[in-house]
Amino acid sequence: MTSSTSSPRKPRFGPHESTKALLRRVAFLVADGMTVAQAAREVGCRPNAVYKYRRRKSGRAVWDAAYQEAVNRIGGPGDSMHHPSPATAAEIRQVVRIVASGNTMVYAAEVLGLKTKRVHELHTRWWKFWDNELAAAKAELEALGVVPARRPGGKVLSRIKNLVEITVTGESVAEAARMLGYSERVAHSYWERHLELCKQLEALAKSKFDALVKKNLAPNGGSPHDTWAGKLLALRQQQAKQNGRLATEQPARRRELSADMTLREFFEVYVWPMCLRPKGNATRTRADYLSSLRRWAALSGDPPLDKITKETLAEFAGLVREQDLSENTIFKHVTTIQRLVDWTGPPSRSNRNGAGLVEAPAWIPAPRKQFNLPRRPFTLDEIARWLAVLPQTARPMPKLKGFSPATWWRAVILVAYNTGMRPGTLFQIWWEMLDGHVLRIPPSVIKGRHGRLVWLNDPALEAIEPLRRPSGLVFRWADWPAGETTLKKHRYRQQRAAGVADLSLYGLRRTFATECGKINPMAMQIMLGHMGAGLQMAADHYVCAESLLADALAKLPQPEPISLRRAGQ
Repeated sequence: MTSSTSSPRKPRFGPHESTKALLRRVAFLVADGMTVAQAAREVGCRPNAVYKYRRRKSGRAVWDAAYQEAVNRIGGPGDSMHHPSPATAAEIRQVVRIVASGNTMVYAAEVLGLKTKRVHELHTRWWKFWDNELAAAKAELEALGVVPARRPGGKVLSRIKNLVEITVTGESVAEAARMLGYSERVAHSYWERHLELCKQLEALAKSKFDALVKKNLAPNGGSPHDTWAGKLLALRQQQAKQNGRLATEQPARRRELSADMTLREFFEVYVWPMCLRPKGNATRTRADYLSSLRRWAALSGDPPLDKITKETLAEFAGLVREQDLSENTIFKHVTTIQRLVDWTGPPSRSNRNGAGLVEAPAWIPAPRKQFNLPRRPFTLDEIARWLAVLPQTARPMPKLKGFSPATWWRAVILVAYNTGMRPGTLFQIWWEMLDGHVLRIPPSVIKGRHGRLVWLNDPALEAIEPLRRPSGLVFRWADWPAGETTLKKHRYRQQRAAGVADLSLYGLRRTFATECGKINPMAMQIMLGHMGAGLQMAADHYVCAESLLADALAKLPQPEPISLRRAGQ
């Protein structure tokens, strides 16, 4: 019996051949005078896909080579990143002058009457020209002795606007903060840090409010007494009117289930309120569904439910595969849309959520899902170097009273390493959950349906001791613009200064699993929450988990400080 041998598939580096051809065609059209968006539409792809390919290192090399070849053949500027058209260059200079004075690109778009998408296109497409003009504008401001005032971010700006809309009615800042659920101290700090901006917003809100008062209190054109009581009455009238409209009307969405509604309407009217929200699904689940639905609407045209055929689903799956997405992302979008289409069919034992709108819903096989190898964890040496640079790199954020930012970051790193908690759980633990060394985490803040007992060893307790308060979040971040993007930006800056690989906080969970697994695999599984049925029963009924975890985590190796290591040498 002869066995056929096949040569192993060679790994592919860089863009696919079809992607290279696409970039070459777009580069030639851009060299001929088109914008990237126009060229992308000419070749039949989305402009964002071209920007995405071009941002990558391998794609950038293909683009530069193709663009230079096009310039040599048909002429044109020698560098598309340096030489925008005169009109575009003037547009960039206007935006850059506003950004150099400490404002955001979104604010610059509002002032100049541009779309935010256009401003970001100017920044990404002609980034070298942008950087040169920005450096020149900053140098000009420094020569004039002007210190740019840092404009707050979008979240803080929205909070200031909400506060100002109430303070113009005569309410104090403290009362406005209580009405909106903000911290009184934080609300006062907005006025201290951004006084000029608050004055501008107050003047704008006052003018709008005066017009509102005149409309509500003097409908016949008379001039009412300009009193704060009258203004507050007008505000309350407007709020009552809005509340009544929102409660009784709200006719924007269709409320009747029918086969001629779109898949997005079906999700809003039936799937979310009837199938997902009663289960207690988080808003993150809703965001994932909406992301797939937006892609479905863009690629399929969002046909009615009774017009979704097998060909429609197959064409959607093919278009998704043509985009620069990973196999698992393709699997997520296609299976999400297939699940929604299945729910339009009749209810059955295998389809409990069926709405009965379509007699035989279309179906296609699900794409293949990939199970990637886990990323490497941090080494103890890398954690030690990260901790060593915190006093110099953790200064900007977070600004909390009673301890330095380096103390906050040190506690985050050490607790994440010594417990193996996921970042989402780590930032939701409260002081009320802590009882000595035991942290009892309820199911509401943890992945899965079971609460978890987490043991804090001595290094973890010592790290969070400077942060101790009677109640509230252990790692509170209500006083600074925290989020995944902010956290990632500051973490990346610290890791780069320490010479550490750019790994997420999840890498500390992998490090814990690696080190604790060498000591006691059962303790590692209990801490991570990855227990089979047998181990779960043993942990619930037979094993003293606290004693087991205390013995194992007491032996967990700690990142050795740089100073002690040098002294030992």
